[in-house]
Amino acid sequence: MMYSKTLQITKRETLDLWPDTARLLGIGRNSVYQAARRGDFRTVRVGKRILVPKSEIRRLLKCGSKTAALVQAAAGSECEAQ
Repeated sequence: MMYSKTLQITKRETLDLWPDTARLLGIGRNSVYQAARRGDFRTVRVGKRILVPKSEIRRLLKCGSKTAALVQAAAGSECEAQ
């Protein structure tokens, strides 16, 4: 079952804010919503859904924001919180 979910995620150009983006960043539900509200990454609202473009996820994982830096630092990466 997890395998098919992974395939669905890789075919789309956007990810749901919760749970997909939160899981990729390794943060919880409240943290991902707070980060989106702060503007740490771009979101797109479609009806009630909040989507995050994959390009934003890639940017975050390259330490492009405070949220990503905190996530990377917690994971032991060389990125530092700004």
